[in-house]
Amino acid sequence: MQIVGAGTQAEVYGPPLPSDMVEGTSVQPSSIVVRIEESTEPTPEPVYVYCNTGGRNYHSQECKYVYEHTPRVTLRKAVEASYTKCPYCNAPDSSAIFD
Repeated sequence: MQIVGAGTQAEVYGPPLPSDMVEGTSVQPSSIVVRIEESTEPTPEPVYVYCNTGGRNYHSQECKYVYEHTPRVTLRKAVEASYTKCPYCNAPDSSAIFD
């Protein structure tokens, strides 16, 4: 099976399906093409930081400005919300954001 495209415009090529198997789907005869690519790199874990409501900085968990009620968010969300690195703790740099 080969998938070409993404979203609602994706096309799937593969062997013909019986007409009663997938109702409302049209298929065309074609050869089977299978291409499997596996990444050997592990999926990176998200980096979490802490952002106080109304604050301007994101913090590491050990920061003196992190309280019991301080929300934990991903570093990506904090940067997207215009939070900047706390100058007093060892919060990660925005370069730690993984795509």
